[in-house]
Order: sequence, then structure tokens, then C-alpha cells
Amino acid sequence: MTLLNPKARKTRPGKIFFFGMAAGWVLSLWLAPVLQAQLEEPHHAELKWYTLETEHFYVHFHEGAERTARVVAKVAEDIYEPITDLYRYKPPQKVHFIIRDHDDYSNGVTYYYDNKIEIWASAMDFELRGTHNWLRNVVTHEFVHMIQMQVSRKMTVKIPAVYLQLIGYEKETRPDVLYGYPNKIISYPIAMTVIPSWFAEGVAQYQIPELRYDYWDSHRDMLLRTAVLENKMLSFDQMSSFGKNSIGNERAYNQGYAFVSFLARRYGIVALRKAAEAMRAPLRFSFSQALQKTTGKSGYELYREWKAELEHDYKTRTRSIREHPVEGTLIEAKGIGNFYPRWSPDGSRLAYLSTGGADFLSQTSLIIRDMEKGSKTVVKGGVSTPFDWSPDGKFLIYAKKTDVSRHGSRFYDLYLYDIKRKKETRLTRDARAHSPAFSPDGKSVVLVVTRDGTRNLARLELATRRLQMLTSFKNGEQVYHPRWAPDGQSVLFSMAHKDNRDIYRLYLEDGKLEPVIVDEADNRNAIFGPNGFYIYFASDRTGIFNIYRYEVETGKIEQLTNVLGGAFMPSINERGQLAFASFVAEGYKLAMLERPEPVPVAFTLYKIDTDGVQRTSTGNGFASGTVEQIRYPRYDDSAVPDIPAKPYQDFYQGFSFLPRIMRDYGTTKIGTYLYSSDVLNRYGILGGFAINRDRDYDLFALIDYRKLGPTLFLEAYNQVRHSSEGADKFRYNLAEVNLGLRGFFPYRPNHHYRLAFVFSRYSTRIQSKIGGRTTSFSATYFIGRTAQFRYIYEGVAPALDMHANPRVGRRVMLEYDREWNKFITGFEVNTTYGTLQEVYANYNYNKLYLDWREYRPLPFRHGLMLRFRAGYIDKPIDSFFNFFAGGLDGIRGYPYYSIEGRKLLQATIAYRMPIWWDIDFSIAPLYFDKLFLGVFLDYGDAYDGKNFQFSQFKKAAGIQIRLDMFSFYSFPTRVFFDAAYGFDEFRNRGIRYGREWRYYFGITFGYLD
Repeated sequence: MTLLNPKARKTRPGKIFFFGMAAGWVLSLWLAPVLQAQLEEPHHAELKWYTLETEHFYVHFHEGAERTARVVAKVAEDIYEPITDLYRYKPPQKVHFIIRDHDDYSNGVTYYYDNKIEIWASAMDFELRGTHNWLRNVVTHEFVHMIQMQVSRKMTVKIPAVYLQLIGYEKETRPDVLYGYPNKIISYPIAMTVIPSWFAEGVAQYQIPELRYDYWDSHRDMLLRTAVLENKMLSFDQMSSFGKNSIGNERAYNQGYAFVSFLARRYGIVALRKAAEAMRAPLRFSFSQALQKTTGKSGYELYREWKAELEHDYKTRTRSIREHPVEGTLIEAKGIGNFYPRWSPDGSRLAYLSTGGADFLSQTSLIIRDMEKGSKTVVKGGVSTPFDWSPDGKFLIYAKKTDVSRHGSRFYDLYLYDIKRKKETRLTRDARAHSPAFSPDGKSVVLVVTRDGTRNLARLELATRRLQMLTSFKNGEQVYHPRWAPDGQSVLFSMAHKDNRDIYRLYLEDGKLEPVIVDEADNRNAIFGPNGFYIYFASDRTGIFNIYRYEVETGKIEQLTNVLGGAFMPSINERGQLAFASFVAEGYKLAMLERPEPVPVAFTLYKIDTDGVQRTSTGNGFASGTVEQIRYPRYDDSAVPDIPAKPYQDFYQGFSFLPRIMRDYGTTKIGTYLYSSDVLNRYGILGGFAINRDRDYDLFALIDYRKLGPTLFLEAYNQVRHSSEGADKFRYNLAEVNLGLRGFFPYRPNHHYRLAFVFSRYSTRIQSKIGGRTTSFSATYFIGRTAQFRYIYEGVAPALDMHANPRVGRRVMLEYDREWNKFITGFEVNTTYGTLQEVYANYNYNKLYLDWREYRPLPFRHGLMLRFRAGYIDKPIDSFFNFFAGGLDGIRGYPYYSIEGRKLLQATIAYRMPIWWDIDFSIAPLYFDKLFLGVFLDYGDAYDGKNFQFSQFKKAAGIQIRLDMFSFYSFPTRVFFDAAYGFDEFRNRGIRYGREWRYYFGITFGYLD
């Protein structure tokens, strides 16, 4: 028997980088928009789904959302002809609407390449927008997106983008590895639909004049007015992309609506269609050029004209207010959002919600400010709706949705907070209850409950936890901000039937509903004064929201503030101090009037145009119309179509393709990604291939099945490479299959798991010329079987710089593998057949891997990242199975393969800071947003056996540059460059490493940490 040692020749390639853990991060960096997230989102397999079919639409809904679905079906057919006629485009297939109500969440999303629109049943209640009929508004808005984006695309809907890609490798490898580890990664999509955010959202809000389910309301005017008067408008380039804080993102919507209205007024509504059509040109990626073609003027020139018109108009219209302001004293200036001030019963403390230094209005915390001492205490994070003090001032009651249900739903529930003991008690579970207010006797609370897009009032008895419904609305009515009358016999609240809000009073004894303030204005945030003689509320009756008081006995209304922005959410104490939320260009602040007095009407003029006609807006280019037309459009959605609801059947979407051209190890590969799913995303397929002229290819397929609770997945990878050495030719075939489950832990939204069985098979075919004859033989040199458990915790706080410089939270990945491997050691002659056969060594072992990253904030948006990485294999192994500690994701001063062993320890500390926060520079199709600089220190080693010595640990330090950009207005593009120097010199396999600079570069959708 003769043994042949394959180690004597290069017949043993190692794990080419696509395989194992590296495959995950390469695909996630390359394909973020289409690759299913590593972290599983709830997909609610517990719900039963049904379908309504109309002439032009399918409407899919789950149990509990039928009313919303039937209204959507009605509205969609109402708007189909007007929208499609304007854009001269009718979808070739029926459009799918998906109605969701399994979370307390509100939004609408159009997947125009997938021919589907998702609508959440709950009406949007957002501090930066007025109140409109939710379903009429959102259905029209999203359908305009669907049609307009189809009109703008450059090629078939089945090709959303074309990818240009490059992978560069370290020159250092191992003797049994074909290429080094990647040190350059580029994946750049060329979008086939290119529309800036301001135009897409502006057109969707503008809709068409005869519909007007959205219109220019006082909130929109407030955002634009404050931006203009305080010189805080977004530039033409800035409003073309999102990626801003809540105020900035909403301003992109807001300015887009206003600018689109300006264009429609000046050039006719047909100009909106023509501008969209102009973007069909294959090489046109600048919307400014599309406007040039449509109007004869560039986007920048039109923007300057529009801005000048706005500045003149707003300065003229606000002259009286600017000369006689009544704004109060600022008591909380920090943060973009400060809401719902609420005096304690004794008037010494003020509780309110505040974003503090956070970037998004959803990140509010409940704060108590001692008005005498000036101190602030953070009570709880995650509170976002109105709350209340107990009558004795010892407790606060509020709603949160920080917890999740067993199936992953996020619902509002009530909590009681003991201020002295600092203890929180949960009062409800999955009640969908918010905006609580204590009764005067402290024994019960009134609150708002949401179901199927309708809000109702309810009462919770605190002693028994019994919930009693007080109203029975069922046609999409919206109620807000309930507050008790001082005698405890009635409840004051705001309500919206269609558009805007009015103030009503509900008498509990007989259920009588009494209109209190019902007129043409938007009236909200009503509270009783301490003695019950007055009702204090916010209203936009002048065109600007201000605080008013209503005398209960006489009905007399008096204005108490006179602001340029807006005044909302009043609270008054026994001393007569009036606290309120005041909007300025930077966001909502808190202000206080010591002794509010009526403001003369002559000082408050804003809305009257020079011709004396009252309008929804004036010469800014917004559509005008009477209040009657806006407030009371002619529709009645209480009557819905009687369409039979059928059980949902899978609607297959067909495949979409993302062609790719890739430069890889000096060769050019051509291929494509492809993906598909059903309409509800209950199963999904993502695959891809690329091949070069040498017939090297990369092939993968990922299949997800989501009907069982956890996602059942199948992943398959296959790579083939060819190489030669002298007259010998080699073909390597690497294959891997993963089968398993992944999901999140019940009630733990940030904790995810993956259970998998992994089968790997690596083989080679060798072709040689011996004595003029060509001979070949094949061998399988590695067969692997792995049982794998992976735990992932993702807890990084949302922020504008959370990708380039995460500053709060942590990420943890822990993996355990039980491996049963066969690895070739040579060949022997089969005594039966006289042929060569492989001889394997068995490597069965346990493997643990931990990657822990902590993010800590520093002043001025600087951040500190601390990373600890560890690996352990419990038995001696062939070096083929080692941990490798260098390279892009390790100790960056050394090549990936230079540091190896079956044990791994590594620590990293990185300090990052923004050096250019708002670049605001555009070169079509690129928009440059933010630039960051970092320094880092890597320290660690990989080693075998018991030879652990800190003196052998390797050290590297370097600098890091990160650039946040957008491509084609909507694709996040992130550029990184790392330069690292390895301080230690050492040898591995006879090769010297260290004491040199190493460089890493990438253009992708994300960063490694």
C-alpha cells in the first residue's frame, strides 16, 4: 500500500472566503437592499389571511383587519382612474394591497418593483403632520408612488439595478490556499429608477387637485414657515435624500410637497408627469437635468426662484406676529422633541416627554423637572404618548410598547410608576391602550384603545384591572388625548371624523356625546383649567397653531399665545402658569407663560391674502380652495363594498434580476442575482451566480420558508476554481449546504438565534502529463458535518451616525459548533479494485466563538468602540481548521492567514468622531453626506495548546476613514479606508510578518461594525 501526501503539492485549497462566517458578512455588505436580514423580523405565522378581489386590485388582510381592508378596496378603485389617467400608465397586472394590524404602528410602503403596497390600519398620529382621513390619504399616496415610479424606470421592472463589483485579496496566503483574504470590497448598484426623495414624496402628497385627500395644512405650513424665517431650509441637494433626523426627514417631505406645488402652479400639473418621464433616459441620473428638459430651467435655478418667493411671502404674512410676539419663557431648549408638559398637582414639578440628544422623535423619555430647584430626572424611556399624574402626585401613569408579545407584536400597554420607590408596575398586557388620564379620585383611568384602524375611549379600574369600553366607534373615527373634568362626571377629548380635530365631551352616566369646539379649525390637546371654568386647547384658527382658552359658561374663545411656529399641548397649574410645547425650526421646545392674557386679534393676523380671500395657503404655489372643500370632501366610507373574502392563496411574484459585473482575482465575471417571494413574504428565494472565461463560477441559493413560526431555511453554496502549475491543471469544487431554523426568542425582540446543520464537501481534480500521456484523477479532500447554534444580540440605539459611528448599545454573536470532519492525509491502493482511494483523518471537536462589541458615547458625537473576540477548539486539529486572527476583520496590521491557532483572543478599542457632519455636496449620481475619522488599536493572538503568553500577543494600530453617501438619491453608500501598522515582527511557515503598513478599502452598503 502506497500513501501519497497531498501537502507536497498545492492540491489542498483552504476555505475560500465565501464559505462559513465570511459568506454572511460579504453578502450582507453587498446585497443589503435585497438580502433577507440576518436578524429575523416577526412574520406572524399565527395569523389567518384573506383576500378581497376588485377590478384592479387584490386586498389581502388578516383576521381583525377586515373593515380597513374593505375601505382600502373601495378607496383604491375610486382613485385608480384619476391617477392612471394623469400619468398615462396602467399597471399590466392587478396591484396587491396588504393590510396589517398586528402592531401599534402606522405607515404605508410601496414596493413598486414587487407590485405591492403595505398599509397599516392604525391612523398616523405624528407631531409633525396634521390630521387627515388616514386611509383615503395613505392609499392615494402609495398608489401615486406605484404609478409614478413605474413611469420613471429605465428598463423592465424585473431589473431594479445592475451591480458593479470588485474583490481584491491580500498577497499573503497559505501553501494550500489559492488566494489571500479580501482587503478590498466594492459593490456598487446602478439604479434603474432614479427619483429624488423630495419629488417622489412631494408628488405623492400633492396627488391631483380633484382628490385632495392630502392638502397643505397648518402643520406643513409650520415646518416650511419656520425653516424659511430661521434660514433652516434644506438645500436642493439635501432634500433629495433622507438620512436626516426626524425634523430633517419630514422637511424633505414638506419641502417636496411645497416645491411640487410650485412647479404644478407655474408649469401645469402635466409637468409632474413629464419630469418623471424624462428620467427614463438610460444615462440621465440627475433630476435637475430632467427639470431642465421639462421646464427649460435647471432644478437649482427653479429652487432659487421658489425660495425667494417663499422668503418674501412669509415675511409679509407674519409681519404683525413678529412685531407683537407672545412666546413665553423657554424652559426646555434641548432636543428636537419636547411634548405633553403636565404640571404636578401641587404645581412644583413639570413632567414631559423629551428626546434629549436623540435624533428621532420616537426616542422620547419621560422627564420630571423640579421647577424650584431646576433639576431634571429621567423616569423611563420609551414613553411616547400623553401620560398623567395621580391626584396625590405620588404616581405617574403612561403607556409603552417596549415589550413584545409571544409572536413578536408590539402593542401599547399601561404602566404605573411609583415616584418615591422608583418602581414600575405593568397594568395591562396586549391591551393596545395608551394616552391614560387619572380620574379625580385616583381610582380609575380613561384611555384610548385602537382596533382595526378605529380608536375608542375606555376606562380601567385600577383596583380590579377591569377594562370597560366607553365608546363604540367602528368606522375609522379617531379619538385623542382624553382628560377628566374636575367633577369626574365627564371626559374631554379630541376627535377626527375625516380631517382635522374637534373637541367633544363625553358624559359617563348616560354616554351622551356633546360637541364643545367644532368649527373650521383644527382643535386639539384640550384640558380643563384648575377650577373647571376654562378649557385650554391648541388651535390653528389663524393659520398658525396657538394656545386658546374657552370659557365653558359663555363659549367665549381667547388667544393666549402669538408665535411664529406653533404652540401645542397646554398645561396650567393652580398658580396660573401655562406650560406648552413651542415649535421652532429645530423642533419642539417647552415654554411657559407666567400669567397668560388675551392677545388682541390685530396682532395675530397671518392668513388673509392681499385680495382679502381666505385660503389654505397663498402665493407660495400651493393649491387654493375653500375651507368647506377641504374639510368636508364628498365621500362616505362607512358603507363598504360587499366583496366575498376568500382564504389567502400564495401569490407568486416571479423572479427579479440584478445583473452583476465583477472583477475577482484578476478576472472578469459576469452573472446576476435573482430573488422572488410570495406577496406576503411567507417564502423567499435569493440566489446568484457569476462565471468567468476560465469557467470558474460562484453559485448560491438561499430559500426561506416562514409559515411555521421560526423561519425554516436552506442555503447552498458552490464554487469552482481552476489553476495550473507547470503542466499540471487543477479544478477545485467547494460545496456547502446549510439547513436549519432561525428566529427570535419570545418576548425578547433583540435576541435572535440560528440552529443549523451544515454539510461541506471540498474536492479536486488533477490533470497531469506523464510521458506524453494525459492522466487525471479526482479526490475529495474534505467532508464536514457541523451542528451549529448561533445567538445574536442586536442592541444599538438608532442615530444618524449609527452605521459609521455607533455610540450607544452593544452587539453580541456567540456560536457553538459541534463538528465531525474528515480530512485527507493521503492515498492508498484499494486492494479489491487496484485503484487509488483517499485516506482520511477524523477531526471531531467542539468549537466556540464569541464576538462582543460595546459602544459608548462621548461628547460632541464622538464614540468609543470596545471589542472582545475569543475562539476555542477543544482538541488538536489540522491547521486547516484553525482560527485566523489577522486581516480586515481581525488584527489589521497583519495578513489574515499570518496568525493562526485553535485558540483565539483579541481586543480592539476604536475612537471615532465626525470631522464633516454636513458635507451637502453632490456629483450626480452621488451625494456626499458625512465624513468620520477614527483611530484604533488591535491586540491579540491565535495559538495552540497551552502556549498562552501575553508577550506573544500582536499589536496593531491605525486610522480609519468612513464616508456616508447616497447614490441615485435612495441607495445608502458607505466608503471605508483603514490603514494599520503591525508593531510586532514574527514568522509563520517561514514567512516574516509585521512592521509594515496594511490597507483596506471598500464601497458597500454597510460597515463591519
